[in-house]
Amino acid sequence: YMTKDEEGKLACCENINVKNVTGAGDSFVAGIGYGYMNNLNIKDTLKYSVAMSIITITHEETINPKMSNEFVKDFVKNTTWRE
Repeated sequence: YMTKDEEGKLACCENINVKNVTGAGDSFVAGIGYGYMNNLNIKDTLKYSVAMSIITITHEETINPKMSNEFVKDFVKNTTWRE
C-alpha cells in the first residue's frame, strides 16, 4: 500500500480454501468504503477489506450469510497479519 505519508506491505493467511471468487472485488471495495467512512487508518482499512474478500471467497454463495460488521471484525482480530 502507499499513501501520501506512508507505504508498506500487509499480508495474511497462508492457505485459503477458495470456493467461489464472485464478489471478492466488490467486498474489498466495500471494505475500503467502510474504512473511509469510519476514519480507519490505511492498515486497518486494508485489513477490513481483505477480511471481507476472504470471507466472501471461502463460501459457496456469492454473499456469505455470515457477513456482518461483527464477523469481519472478529476475522481481523483473529488473523495473523504480517507487515
